[in-house]
Amino acid sequence: MTVEADFGLDRSKTSGRRSYCKACDRRRGRAYYNAHKDELYAQRVAAREAAWRAESEALEEEHRKRVAAAKTLHAAQVRRQKEFLRSIGVPDLSPEEISERARRRPSASVPAPLPLPRRGRCP
Repeated sequence: MTVEADFGLDRSKTSGRRSYCKACDRRRGRAYYNAHKDELYAQRVAAREAAWRAESEALEEEHRKRVAAAKTLHAAQVRRQKEFLRSIGVPDLSPEEISERARRRPSASVPAPLPLPRRGRCP
């Protein structure tokens, strides 16, 4: 028989001690875990997955709000830039109009070819 100190405390019992000694209780717990480890692991994985999904949904909502705010800010900046350009007299051209103007212009953007070096004697 084991000493009373080897039994855990349990205030619900009249003796104030558990029914099993600590060593036996540890063996029983280990045996239960070995018999049910797959189920317990699946429960932990499911809990982690649920927590991950909840966090992802919260982040996704926050991301949507930030994207909407960025789009609103961008639209306001474009509007202010157009107003400023209008105020200083710069025409508001679309990219297609700019390309068309560049095609119609004489090729000032293309530099003239460099003259070839002279061959022969040095002057």
